[in-house]
Amino acid sequence: MSDGGQSPEIELVPFGEIVEALRRTRPFAETSAAKLTEALAGVSSVERVTVRAGTILLEPEEPWSFYWVVLDGEMSAERPEQDGSRTVVGLARVGEAFGEAPFLTGKTRSAFRVSATQDSLLIRFTEDDFYKLLACCPSMRKVVLADVAVRLQAYQVEALHREK
Repeated sequence: MSDGGQSPEIELVPFGEIVEALRRTRPFAETSAAKLTEALAGVSSVERVTVRAGTILLEPEEPWSFYWVVLDGEMSAERPEQDGSRTVVGLARVGEAFGEAPFLTGKTRSAFRVSATQDSLLIRFTEDDFYKLLACCPSMRKVVLADVAVRLQAYQVEALHREK
């Protein structure tokens, strides 16, 4: 889960403490603080994750367990190639999120190495909390579905290119 001995720092924070930070992100920009709080009723805290540049959050074939929101920094998803190299397939920057595609497509294992390209601050939601947010927040749902459509289309184009 880390590169060069670096490990993510995970701290539980009261949900109310991060609501405004979430509202400054693309998935939650149009969702009121009250709606977010309502969506996660019963969730008193969430995990805030601090990672240093180079820290690996997830390796290929590891279980995929979270929906991530980038509050600061940048994350990269890389696909391992047969020759041992890696190809960057996506970046998540400040205000963006990732991790919806595995949940919505039923993938339980990562296809990518996910790592921090910069020192980063993230919020991670469990799969249950992700679905609560989708059910309650129409604007978040629109962003998530648009993101997954773009990611799946890019994956299809890349798969066709690799077959050639």
